[in-house]
Formats: sequence, C-alpha cells, structure tokens
Amino acid sequence: DDVVLGDRQAGLAREVEPEDLERVEDRRDRLGAVGIDEAGYGPTLGPLVVSAAAIRVPDEIQDREGPLPDFWKLLRQAVDRTPQTSRIPVSASKNLYKPGKGLATLEEGVLPFLVLRDGKLPTDLRALLKTLVRTRNALSYLESYPWYRERNRPLPTASLKNYLMTLSGRLKEILDSKGMQFLGIVSMPVEVLQFNEILSSQQNKSMVPF
Repeated sequence: DDVVLGDRQAGLAREVEPEDLERVEDRRDRLGAVGIDEAGYGPTLGPLVVSAAAIRVPDEIQDREGPLPDFWKLLRQAVDRTPQTSRIPVSASKNLYKPGKGLATLEEGVLPFLVLRDGKLPTDLRALLKTLVRTRNALSYLESYPWYRERNRPLPTASLKNYLMTLSGRLKEILDSKGMQFLGIVSMPVEVLQFNEILSSQQNKSMVPF
C-alpha cells in the first residue's frame, strides 16, 4: 500500500512527476520512498541487476520538510556518497567499484542494509541471492551458466564482518531516532539469455529493466 516514488539515481535523489506528489498528499500516513536503480549494462559475463530499496517516512518529517525529504540530510550520520568515510557508501556502482581495489566498498554499501532487514549477514553468494531475489527460480537459473554452475563464494569477501555490523547498527540508530523504518530491498538479475531475449523483442536496450 506504500506510495512508490521512482528514482534511478542511486537511491537517495528526488525525481518524481507532479501527479506522484498529489498521490503522496492523499496518502501521507502510508508514505514509503522507494529508490530504484540498475547496474550492469553490457557486462562481459554476468547479469544486468535491477534493484529497489524502500524506507518508510513518518508524518512529522513530511510536515517539516515536505512529502519528499532530503535523505542525504536525514541520514548523513550513517550514509555518504563517497567510500572514504566511516559511513555506509551509497552511490552508483561505478563510483564504488574500481578495478584493482576489490569489492569492500560494494559490500559495505549493501550488506549493512541486509543486516538491518534480516538481522544477519548472508554467508555466501547463493545465500545473498536467495534473500534478495524474490522469484521462484532465484537460484536454479545459475546452473544454466558455466561460470555459476556448482560455484559459490563466501561473504564478505573483502570487508570485515564486525565493521559491517557496526555500520548497520549506526544506520538503525539514526533511522530509529527519526522514526523512519527500512522496509526492505529486492533485486532482479537479468541474465544473458533473458537480456538478449528481451532486447530482441523490444529493440531498445533502455526498456530491458522494465
């Protein structure tokens, strides 16, 4: 029943249509801000991944800051656009991942949110997919690709478990102090075969995530 406010710029920016604002005013008691983004157009191997994360915003914040508050301001003690701080890095994957520097910043940008939602870290890649991908074949499709078949990877691979738990705890404290609630995160991997099939039917790469 939450109002969905579309956003394709790393989760915290604010881009909506006028009619969306009218819907927000009509249903403020159930407002949930949803950030949507994709990563992985044209990978050598691996999927395009479309993800969405949702946060519930209380009436008090909307009364003070309007129906679409500045999440960077509200959560500045827990999140940051850059990975060079002691806060959770939230940005486009191309800003967080640099070849040769490992996966630590990507893990630190995602896994603390999963701890907040599930109360624990996923133990490996397949456990991560199982908790993020809400489809019937969340794992079975992996066996169709030789680079996934019968393979797995422990998590975290580069960051420290205790540090991830600390980041998540700090985020929970900030959310609780403002009466906000992290509702969850879901992802949909669009693998090579599916991507090519959709692209053939749509003839437009920008339509594949939808």
